[in-house]
This record gives sequence, C-alpha cells and structure tokens, in this order.
Amino acid sequence: MPVLRNTEGSAGIAGVDELGTADADMVVRRIRMVFRKTGDLRFLGHLEMARVSERACRRAAIPVAFSGGYSPKPRITFALSLPAGAEAWGEWMDLELSETVSAVEILERMNRHLPEGLSILRAWKVPVEGGGLDCRVRYMTYKATFSAAIEGLGKLVQNLAERDSIPFLRLRKGKEKEVDLKRYLLSITSEAERSVTFRLALKAEDGSARPMEVLQALFGLEEESLTDVRLIRTSLTMDFDLDRALSRAGMARVWD
Repeated sequence: MPVLRNTEGSAGIAGVDELGTADADMVVRRIRMVFRKTGDLRFLGHLEMARVSERACRRAAIPVAFSGGYSPKPRITFALSLPAGAEAWGEWMDLELSETVSAVEILERMNRHLPEGLSILRAWKVPVEGGGLDCRVRYMTYKATFSAAIEGLGKLVQNLAERDSIPFLRLRKGKEKEVDLKRYLLSITSEAERSVTFRLALKAEDGSARPMEVLQALFGLEEESLTDVRLIRTSLTMDFDLDRALSRAGMARVWD
C-alpha cells in the first residue's frame, strides 16, 4: 500500500492524489556535510546508515525534502557506500531541505541526535541547482592497520607498487573475472611495518578495486585470512569542476 505523508497536520493530506501518489517537495536549500563513522558503527551497512540518518533528521526536526511517487523518500544522498566493517574519517552526505535552515544549525541539531561513533564534522550550503554527489568521487584513500608488526612489510609494499600489472581473480555471482588492480591503485606506502596507506581511483566505466583486494594482492592471502585488520577510509577526493560556474568548488555562495 502506498505511503501517504500528511503535510498539513490534521487538516488533511496535501500533495497526494486519488491514486495515492505524492508530489515531490520543492527543494529550497542543499546542505553538504562531511561526517565521521567510527567504533562499533563501522559495522553499519549502507542502508542501515541511511536509516540512522533519517531517524536523526526526524528527531532533530530537520525539514528534509521528500521525493514524489508512490513511496516518497527523504532526499538524503551519500557520496559512496563504505566497505563492510570499515571506519570512515571523511565521508560526504547531502541533505536537501524544503525550508531554509542554516548549515551551522543543521550541524548542531544532527550531532545532538546521532549515536555515539557518528558525528558531523563540517556542514555548508551548496547551490540547489548544482549537481549532487553522484559520480563525483575520484579517489579514495584507505589506511589498513595491523595488530602486530609485519616483518618485511616495506619490501612487500615496494614490490607491489613497482609491478606493471596486478592481476586479480574476482568472483562475482558464481563467475570468475580477472581484473588488473594496477589500473586503480594510484599509490601505496607503509609505516613502521604496522600499517599501509593506499589510494584507489574510481573510474566511471568500471568502478574500482576493493580495499581488501589490494591487501590480498599485497600478502598473497585469501580474504578470510585478513581478519585482524583495522580498515579506515580516511578521505574521499571529489571533483566539483561542474560547479565552478555557480560558485566556489562545492562550497557555499558568498551571500549565504
């Protein structure tokens, strides 16, 4: 049964026709945010993360705009889903609002209602008419930390970085496909034989490598053997060239 939203309190249901379809809300403001997800919340999947954000917005009385149709959805978008079990230090999210609220107020309200381990670090206004976060991620930087020092880690990293190709057999839906991880691995370094930091490109035509695939190729192990690894996505590098005619790249207009 279609979900109906009462936008006029007890006076009646506005924006819903006789077939039960809702009109999309008018978006008057877009707030872009960078957030951190750590601790036990690293186990939240992408859909669970979306639900947590929706609940926080409701509790904080943030006027998030809704899409139209039979099943209206809050206009909350994320730049990129996280690998299962990975922490994040600099993820991106957009809220599209049906009323004008300042970015500072949104940040404060959200942080009061988010669970421990999830926090908004920065928030700013971006043009409503500009593009969203879809297809804007260009690079992802990961850090993998190991519980104990790994002898010869620096040499392993150097060998991997110097290879002309890194063939990897990927199993998906019961089918095997060989991919070259070198197409995506832009850089990799080690620190004190306890951690590696690497940057992966995201290509529009065929996605990217998974961080665990890089670690598998580095050590020559199956993923099941890499259980004692703390994986963090430390940052996303975004491309905002399309917005330069509207404002500073991805940032607020000066009259906000």
